[in-house]
Parts: sequence; C-alpha cells; structure tokens
Amino acid sequence: MIFGDGDVSVEFIEGKIDEIIVKGNLAKAAYSKDSLALLGLPVKDATFSNKQVMRWENIVGLLGVTLHSAGNAVSLATVKVKTK
Repeated sequence: MIFGDGDVSVEFIEGKIDEIIVKGNLAKAAYSKDSLALLGLPVKDATFSNKQVMRWENIVGLLGVTLHSAGNAVSLATVKVKTK
C-alpha cells in the first residue's frame, strides 16, 4: 500500500505489517534521536549512528527503526516490524 503520493508505504507479509517507510518532505524532522517521538516511539540512544544513518534495534517490540539524513534533517524513516 502507498499513501500520500508515495510518501508513506506499508509492506505486508501474510496479512501483517512487515515494514513502514516514510519519505518525502521530512525537512521539519531534525536528524536526531528526538525525532523518534514524531513516530510515537520513546526517545533513546541509537544502537548505531553516523552522519547518514541512525538505527535502533528491538525498540518497543519492533525489529528496527532507521532514520536517514539529508544534512540536519531526516530524509527517510524505516520501521521494520516482522522480517529482517
């Protein structure tokens, strides 16, 4: 499923959500751990972090959450639920 002119896509496996991808105009979301709150997740330190990617593993029952940067803003957010 794709929503918002392709800005949000949801991938299903066996009728359950596997992955949610948010892209497009995320310029208002700062590239920092604080942006987890915009996804409704608790703010915590990333498992892995550099200038381009921040990744959290096993957060609130999810397999992983990844933020990609475009300078100081988030350009893409991925939430993995079911498969690695």
